[in-house]
Amino acid sequence: MGAVHFQQENSFFIFLSLCWINASCVNVRSCSWISTNIKVLVWIGYKLLVLLGYPPINPIAPVSIGVMFSFFERNYTQLIYPFNASLALLIFATSNTYLLIKLRKMERNVIVLVILNLLLIGGVFIAKTPSDAYLPMLFPGLILVIALFFNWGFESKKIRDIIIPLFFLIILFNCFYMGYKIYVKDNDSFTKRLNAVRYIAEKSRGKEYNLIGRGTGSQFESFTMNYKYLLWYFYDSVPSEKPANLKIYLEEKDGNILIRKND
Repeated sequence: MGAVHFQQENSFFIFLSLCWINASCVNVRSCSWISTNIKVLVWIGYKLLVLLGYPPINPIAPVSIGVMFSFFERNYTQLIYPFNASLALLIFATSNTYLLIKLRKMERNVIVLVILNLLLIGGVFIAKTPSDAYLPMLFPGLILVIALFFNWGFESKKIRDIIIPLFFLIILFNCFYMGYKIYVKDNDSFTKRLNAVRYIAEKSRGKEYNLIGRGTGSQFESFTMNYKYLLWYFYDSVPSEKPANLKIYLEEKDGNILIRKND
């Protein structure tokens, strides 16, 4: 058979990918798919209003475009090939060049994919908010572009002998990296977080308290989310959203977790 084309069915898979990401964000306690989607729609409306000049509820100082490019480069490298940023960016450049070549044929599904990636990536850059919370919605479109490029490489007689070994080497090294990150690096990080939440639970037992982030990244709500979840899961302890007398400050610095109280 001839080359496998990016046919109409792939639009359905793009849609399913987005639905899967949306569904994965459902609140763990309520498991309410409807309420989650209502919140997503409200959030989208709020972001559009802010983009049009409406004052944000919790203003965050925007970062420079340079910082955004650095944020995108670092996370794209982690997604594709964390051992070598140059190779990861080369794959990004070549796969997107191939996508633009296919775009000249005006295939409907390629157009959908290009628009999807432009809207998502462009939206993150316009918001100038380098938060990891935005990353999952970018992954499906980026992975589809790379898949298209490698699919073409597998079928091209000119570069097949280079692309196939490269593809399997990337998979092999990524498996090594994933094993190291899960069983060595992240395990140590997770242990430190468990010790931190145990300390917080002991110091706040029976008291209302606020958990406040400090340092790099603390301006984002997601900074304390992991700790709040662990506090709730292991100790049934939930930081108050209202001002409390006891304030616990949390900072991640040089691989360590620093905790202090205000009293």
